[in-house]
Amino acid sequence: MPHPKTTLGRLLAGLLTTAALLALSGGALAQVNLDAQGAPTIFKGNPPQRCPSKNGEGDVQASWPNGETRYKGECKGGLMVGKWKAWHANGETHWKAKLVDGQFRGTFKSWHPTGKKMARISYADSGLRDGTFKAWHRNGKQSVAGKYIKGVQQGCWESWHPNGQKRSKGTYADGQRVLTWLSWSPTGTKGKDKLGGTATHGKCLITL
Repeated sequence: MPHPKTTLGRLLAGLLTTAALLALSGGALAQVNLDAQGAPTIFKGNPPQRCPSKNGEGDVQASWPNGETRYKGECKGGLMVGKWKAWHANGETHWKAKLVDGQFRGTFKSWHPTGKKMARISYADSGLRDGTFKAWHRNGKQSVAGKYIKGVQQGCWESWHPNGQKRSKGTYADGQRVLTWLSWSPTGTKGKDKLGGTATHGKCLITL
């Protein structure tokens, strides 16, 4: 078992603590569902984030079974509003965001249990993803970079393996992969897919 003061040790301790407390708390990590990259999960119709408290009004706060704060924020009319923040069971910040009528606004930020950055994503006044999206692996190396326009993936997107090796590079048009996409294995073996189609909001510079 890695020493608890090392980065790996802190990560494992955070994950083990979170896993144990999840069992005690019924399995729910937080009131906002995050995807594997650390960004709020996209649901059909972009429904608003509902208040986790029963009365749906006023200041809201909850704690993990170990006493650490789990999340806190404000609710109005049954929806999450204002500034919200959530923590991992080990006390490290999990995510923070601003919401208006249950919809995210501005930049959503999340972190791994070690305290390293996990995701950064921009939201427009419509509540849709709009702007730069970046995500990082648990070891701190970048995993994804791209952009959204009105909730849809557009333009050049790139991804990387945990060891830092490039994983993929290609263009999205209205949420669909188009033109030429390059891919690499963790050891650097290169592949190529010619998909056709047309770029609508910029494209990657592909060097074959």
